[in-house]
Amino acid sequence: MGIFEAAAGAFSLFSVFPVPGRLAEQGLRSRWLLCAFPLVGAAVGLVCWGWVWLCDWLGVPDLLRGAFLCLIPPALTGGIHLDGYADTCDALGSHSTPERKQRILRDPHCGAFAVIRLGMYFTGALALCTALPPQAVPALGWLLVFSRTLAAGLTASLPPAPESAMGRTLHAGADKWTRAVLYIEAGIAGAGLCLSTDHAVKVLLLTVPVVLVLLCRCTRLVRADFGGFSGDLAGWFLTKLEFWMLAMLVLSAFLEAEP
Repeated sequence: MGIFEAAAGAFSLFSVFPVPGRLAEQGLRSRWLLCAFPLVGAAVGLVCWGWVWLCDWLGVPDLLRGAFLCLIPPALTGGIHLDGYADTCDALGSHSTPERKQRILRDPHCGAFAVIRLGMYFTGALALCTALPPQAVPALGWLLVFSRTLAAGLTASLPPAPESAMGRTLHAGADKWTRAVLYIEAGIAGAGLCLSTDHAVKVLLLTVPVVLVLLCRCTRLVRADFGGFSGDLAGWFLTKLEFWMLAMLVLSAFLEAEP
């Protein structure tokens, strides 16, 4: 199976983009499925760029531009990553034993901590997307690709949770070549993120600590609290990473504008 089938599987699993059923089934069995995951981020980034271009052409107010820019990623991914983020926030908010956290993570119901965290997330994301300069939208597109390379890399590298069927399947289908391709993709996306702005050094200095902290935090959660990596933890990691890297993009643009 080639990259075309893998891309079809990735889009069928991680987005709402229509994919023919037979092609999607073939892609879901591809060893390159995780490597194609960043292509979903590229597609979402192109839609974000198109929306900002349309807003600039029509003279749409900044708040309306930022509101839809905030909503486009979860709308095009079907909220799959936010679902994992919400479940993980519920588990972490319990401050309970690892066993209870794992039970909460598997609970399909939405608890108070999930609602609170989602409200905080969308409030912050709305503010950041409104403050993001239009010329920084290409960097946002690279950010969406970069976050998916790291989430896929964690899925391929960390031991899966026993109760996570998707995590076990994706981890089992990955090998050293899959991980090598993901490392290369992460390097390309990271370079694209920095070079697509006029202040690459500031972006690099601000985003690298965020990435390292979240990688260490996620690895600790896997080992100490959840007994393995899962789709929910991948969604939590991806959502947190995109939020804080977006915050660093906005901050770097603000610092660049300072006299």
